[in-house]
Amino acid sequence: METTGKDYSKTFGTLRQIQRDAYRDIINGAIIVAITLAFSIVILYILTFARMNINSTILNVIETFISLIVFYVSVSRLALMFWDSWRITSYPVFSSKVLGNKSHDAKLYRLFKREDKTVRKIVNLIVLSITLIYLQLSSKIYTLMTIVEVPKIFMSEPILIFLPLHVVIFFSIAHDIPFLTALHEKIKSELSGVILLVGKDKCPVCGKTISTKSIHCPYCGIRVKETGGENAERA
Repeated sequence: METTGKDYSKTFGTLRQIQRDAYRDIINGAIIVAITLAFSIVILYILTFARMNINSTILNVIETFISLIVFYVSVSRLALMFWDSWRITSYPVFSSKVLGNKSHDAKLYRLFKREDKTVRKIVNLIVLSITLIYLQLSSKIYTLMTIVEVPKIFMSEPILIFLPLHVVIFFSIAHDIPFLTALHEKIKSELSGVILLVGKDKCPVCGKTISTKSIHCPYCGIRVKETGGENAERA
């Protein structure tokens, strides 16, 4: 494929590296969920069947925290898997030559990593808020409040405990969204040349790179159908 005078090999290498990172993150996410679930089952088994002299109230508290951890880890990893899947499928399928390209654009790669880090932070905060809502709506919250001996007003209105936490969480999300938008615009700017390049074809007469929607080749003047440069008609 011809380029417009700029070498995009490092850019393609960067996109391919981002896809590799996304595949790795999906696998790591699945492993984290499996380890968390296995660890939780083992802990609960030990506490329940190992004949340990543990107060039932303490056992309920431990079970509550374990259930919250499993809920948070499972939902957050699932959401991040969707994000990683989008990172994999949002870029073009590369040729074998590009797949073997190990070089990448360090600046563009840093932008992608910052975007990924910001998205993961936002997702984790959203899932944390969902986890708090799950705790608030479940009976487990009353078990915890009984142990801590919170004031009666919080016993009758547990939302008063969680509302400030939700405010802090959503304030942090609102702070990160403009930063994420700016990052996305920078990445789009860096990839603008690649997008144009991917969306181009070759003139069947002169072999120059032209837009897939060109009506005429700007180099030799041949009439090209709107479906692409492979089919052409003499003007």
